[in-house]
Amino acid sequence: MLFLIATLFGIVLIFGVSIISEPIRAFSFAIVLSTILCGIVFSDIFENNESKKIKEIILIIMVVIICSTSIIGIFNLYESPLRGLPGSHMTLMNSNGLDWFLENDNNSIPLTINTKSIYKYELYYLQFNNERFEKTLLTTKKIPTHFGYETNKTLSNSLDLNETYIITSENIEQFPLAVLKSERYKYPEYLNSDFDLLNNDKSVSKYYMNGEFEIWKI
Repeated sequence: MLFLIATLFGIVLIFGVSIISEPIRAFSFAIVLSTILCGIVFSDIFENNESKKIKEIILIIMVVIICSTSIIGIFNLYESPLRGLPGSHMTLMNSNGLDWFLENDNNSIPLTINTKSIYKYELYYLQFNNERFEKTLLTTKKIPTHFGYETNKTLSNSLDLNETYIITSENIEQFPLAVLKSERYKYPEYLNSDFDLLNNDKSVSKYYMNGEFEIWKI
């Protein structure tokens, strides 16, 4: 019953557009309960069967399924668990840019970024680098759509901050294309013309760039 309820809940999340284009996350409750359900079912079949051959077959099937899903899960998340590289969801230029920022930023100056998940990369970076570094300060603001040039002449006026770092990348340009058209209005949009204005904005100086990843400073 719990599995069926969790499955129905996942269907509601998908069709209710509460979670867009992420069916695995929507059905996470059903996935967790299915592992419990499979354990109960296999255990019941195994205990109520007297044939050794059938028990051996059940054990082999279970070992193959568990090992296969574990291997697929690990290599789907990590480029290589042996070499300690970041996942394929992050490009090498993004990784290099964040490395440079963590090594060279002034920790007294906060960072303005549209995603707060930089702390996850900080944990990854700390595991492979022995030197200590202070946790990045984050502002409560987000980079406004079109960098705020629709209403203000400079990004500094739009953010209303005396001093801050700003991180931009190709991801912020492409992200709205990954959601339904009817939902794109919820997310900030950045066009090539906006980046042209940003490059000519005298209130902002470019701190770092590598072709995909830029760090700016107000």
